[in-house]
Amino acid sequence: MEKSLIALCAAACFIFLPACGGGGGSTTTEPTPTPTPTPQMDPTPYAGVWTGSWRNLTFGTTGGASMEITVDTATKSMTQTIGFDGKVFGGSTPPTVTITGTYDQTATLSAIGTPLGDIAATIDGNGAITITMTNDPTGAIASVALAGTVAATAIDMTYDVTYNNGAKANGTISLTL
Repeated sequence: MEKSLIALCAAACFIFLPACGGGGGSTTTEPTPTPTPTPQMDPTPYAGVWTGSWRNLTFGTTGGASMEITVDTATKSMTQTIGFDGKVFGGSTPPTVTITGTYDQTATLSAIGTPLGDIAATIDGNGAITITMTNDPTGAIASVALAGTVAATAIDMTYDVTYNNGAKANGTISLTL
């Protein structure tokens, strides 16, 4: 009789316990992973004059590139003055462009109505750069998207151009401090 009762209890556990899984009665919980915070943005190591080049991989054109970065730590603001030489986006050498902004966790810079159009840029604490350019004053370009990284002495980016006629082009920009 005792063996029959044990067998009956074992069978009941085998049948009913799996049905209890996920019913909220469990006392074990999985630990919630702690997200890794993005480091605080500190642009002071990037202040200075950067020089290098750009290359349009679609059309094979190249030219010089430069950028001067100034940082005001008191106001947590920064300015970038950017210059390109050569047939930029199929045109001619544009005038230099200045974009300004602030930084905290991320640097956010922008400029409206420049010779290259409206520019919006972000740089996070890990050095990831994202830039968009819209409203090209020549009317030839629908948008430009740039992405890349900044490190202690190097900026490397790729870019994608979408022309208003549907054509596309891509290229690279590399600068060193």
